[in-house]
Amino acid sequence: MNRMRRHRLVNRGILLLIVYLGFTLGTYFWQNHCPRGINLDTNRSFLDLKKKLSHRERTVFNTKRTPPSFLTGRTCMFPVVDPFDPAIIKIAVGNKTTLRCDLDFMPQLTYIDGRNLKVNTTQVDISLGTGNLSHCRYRNITGGPFDYSSVEFSDWSKTFLESVVLEEDIEFIEVECFRREPYNVSISKSYFSLVPRRKHLEKLYNVRLKKRSIKYQPQETLNIVMVGLDGLSRHQFLRTMPGMYTYLTKTLNSFDFTMHGQLGPASLPNLLGLLSGSTLEEVSEWWDSAQPEDAFDLVFQHFENAGYRTLFSEDNTSEGAFYWENLTFLYPQASFWDRPVHLAMRADKGYIGRDGVCLGSRPISVFQLHYLLDFIHTFKDKPVFSFTWIDTITHDDTSNVGMIEQHLFQFYQTLTATEYLNRTLVILFSDHGQRWGKLRLTPNGYVDSRNPFMMLTFPRWFLKKYSYLANNLRENTRVLTTHLDTHQMLLDLLYFKSKEHPPFYKSRKGLSLFERLPDRKCNEAHIPSNQCLCNTRVEQELNTFSPFALRLSKTLFNAIKARSDPSICEEFHLYYTLNVKRVTLPDSSLNGRSTLDQYLYRVTIIVYPGEAIFEGNFYYVTELRRYALDETIDRLNMFKFDEIICKPDPKQVFCFCKGQL
Repeated sequence: MNRMRRHRLVNRGILLLIVYLGFTLGTYFWQNHCPRGINLDTNRSFLDLKKKLSHRERTVFNTKRTPPSFLTGRTCMFPVVDPFDPAIIKIAVGNKTTLRCDLDFMPQLTYIDGRNLKVNTTQVDISLGTGNLSHCRYRNITGGPFDYSSVEFSDWSKTFLESVVLEEDIEFIEVECFRREPYNVSISKSYFSLVPRRKHLEKLYNVRLKKRSIKYQPQETLNIVMVGLDGLSRHQFLRTMPGMYTYLTKTLNSFDFTMHGQLGPASLPNLLGLLSGSTLEEVSEWWDSAQPEDAFDLVFQHFENAGYRTLFSEDNTSEGAFYWENLTFLYPQASFWDRPVHLAMRADKGYIGRDGVCLGSRPISVFQLHYLLDFIHTFKDKPVFSFTWIDTITHDDTSNVGMIEQHLFQFYQTLTATEYLNRTLVILFSDHGQRWGKLRLTPNGYVDSRNPFMMLTFPRWFLKKYSYLANNLRENTRVLTTHLDTHQMLLDLLYFKSKEHPPFYKSRKGLSLFERLPDRKCNEAHIPSNQCLCNTRVEQELNTFSPFALRLSKTLFNAIKARSDPSICEEFHLYYTLNVKRVTLPDSSLNGRSTLDQYLYRVTIIVYPGEAIFEGNFYYVTELRRYALDETIDRLNMFKFDEIICKPDPKQVFCFCKGQL
């Protein structure tokens, strides 16, 4: 049995090598022998967007790969790659159409109108025929006290055929409808999120607003609406949503932060910086994953204390922004938090389709954006701060974002049509760049992995009234930034030009985007050296069979084996070294780590079983007089596991579950 198993592993390894060599040689031939200049200049996707970009932006995408003139002499310059290279377009974009889920599930026969739950009689006639609806019913959904990993359901309501008035404090409901014949057969199921006004709290919010106005005298009050997309790089945003990018930059005059960096390779360090102003390294001095995350002191409470209504919405309940492994909060971090309804939907077997992007008959993005718009409409006369995190669409495949371009476009158009955009800052952003996939194996992919997108849209009158801030923002789009800087801007806007110091501690990390930012190095912007793009370039590719390259590969492989749980994971074997690159670095000292001759070695290997691809960086450590492996090891292809066979730690990417061979 062991002999047959070894034969299978060897055969799979040979097949993988043939496929990889074919892909590598094909890519090499395409990049070096095809008339790239001609193909690029006739590529419609590239030309359509290129025509709409400013002169400076076009310079960044210059096919000659020379640094843009406005960056010449800067301390930090990102590597210049062509995001619209036809070979990259083929890998990264795909043929995506607008996401629809209405044909995949039972029809939605009910809808919400204010506080009324109504039957859509037109849809009933189409789906069932006239007179074939027996009845509908609903039940409330609430989160368990001090337990936001489970939900509680009320008893089912009395049945209704046309409409029913919902109680004022109801937030989340499940609705079922049944056909007349055969009796008691469910023909429709839906979940809804509502935003109650909570009139009993009106006095509290009003007095907080009054206190802010009289004591601190801020000169402006803007709503802040944040919509995040997981793992989407700036270049991938440009490639997959060119229409959205053009609308934001040309119609809404949004700011595109072209050199936005990241504080870590995953969601937590970046969103922690955005919402708390702290780095994960900083909070790890007094916090670990066994402790509740309430201690982070996220920015929601600052806005609550100032009289703002707050919202936190996240679609992934187990592997999202703050919920993975055993991480959890004891208390909701915002006044409105839709986690209970997402838990209920995920527990409803068969309700979620297409790998999580469809919630019944509705796309997950539509569900979240509708909840956000309902929140905005409910408090249209009050200031709000909202954070909506769309994880599932892009987490596994960032090209999927093209499926929701129309949904985002309609969201912005709704804000514009209702004039809500005239008193709101909208931040469309991501946490980090591309983490895995075919794109990640290319030179473009390395840049994409460390350059998340961020677009800021301010009211026109605000930019006109404070033109110097508009100038600062414009200049800051071309210098190194992180979400620590975004956090400082949020706090500046909360007490905008106030007469007194704000009533909270302001982190020393990060500089407000309202200020004119200096030309910084990565360590000055608190970007870890292994996430830094400044002035990095590949100087040399080593022979992967040289003794030095083999030693580095073996060290990386041993570190991967050490992180794999032998009780549930197969033993890894080093299959192949893809490449070993010598990379030039910008600084002689990065985060206290000295480098020799300003370079590191970046090693990429394949291990089996599972054919996982890993990448690690080796820095020269003066004290050791040798190159040492950085603690961050990236996996460049997707990590999936069979929950029936084993369920490793969600962040355990160093595993191939036993029993899957």
